[in-house]
Amino acid sequence: MAENFTPGETISLSAGTTSASVSFSLVQSAIYPDCMVTNAGMQTAFVTFGSGVSTLAGLPGPGALNAVPVLGGETVILRKGMGSSTCAAVTAASSTTLYFTAGQGN
Repeated sequence: MAENFTPGETISLSAGTTSASVSFSLVQSAIYPDCMVTNAGMQTAFVTFGSGVSTLAGLPGPGALNAVPVLGGETVILRKGMGSSTCAAVTAASSTTLYFTAGQGN
């Protein structure tokens, strides 16, 4: 875990070649501005954040301008924005498991 990251709720998502999303259940998670993303698989995943099902619109496919690639086996901390409660992802091939941890810091 990053030294200056204060973690909150963690949720998981099985991402594949069809866009998928998952939402945090705790109100505090939407208030946190950052999100630690851990890609437990080997496939690169393209992730984005938003509110509700409209978040999937940010993932028309791998390489979308508003989607951030998270390499297989990588953990990154991204700014999700306050108020964002939904995490979405897609892969170019196969599938991977992602863990999203709402929090604050880097």
